[in-house]
This record gives sequence, structure tokens and C-alpha cells, in this order.
Amino acid sequence: MQLVIRRYCPSDNEAVCALFSVGIREHIRPCFHNAMTSPLYLAITLALCVIGYLLGSTLGAMVLCAGITNVKNQ
Repeated sequence: MQLVIRRYCPSDNEAVCALFSVGIREHIRPCFHNAMTSPLYLAITLALCVIGYLLGSTLGAMVLCAGITNVKNQ
């Protein structure tokens, strides 16, 4: 097999897309494994989940209190 490097031609679109797709799919598993075993990424993910939970519950409590207050005032 001989390797030839040449300029891109529109007729190469299908082969280029297939090659790019295979190359990207090769890296999915190692990247996922790296992200799931890195303490930094795990800490960031945990922090975002906790912040989302706290903000969601606080906002939910505020909306609930505002709704109850509006019902009592009417």
C-alpha cells in the first residue's frame, strides 16, 4: 500500500468523512476513561451537580413560598 498525500477534492468527500468518523470514534473510549478516572474532572462534575441541586432546591422553595404568599393575599 502506497500512501499519497494530495490536496482535497470535492470528489473525496465521502472517503474523507468516513476516515474522519473512524478516527473520531477511536478516541471516544480513551477520552471517556480519562475523564472518568481523573480526580479533577470528578471533582468538577460533583461540584456542578451539588450546585445545581442546591440552586434548584432553593429556587424551587422560593417559587413555592411566593406562590403560597400570593394565594393567601388574594
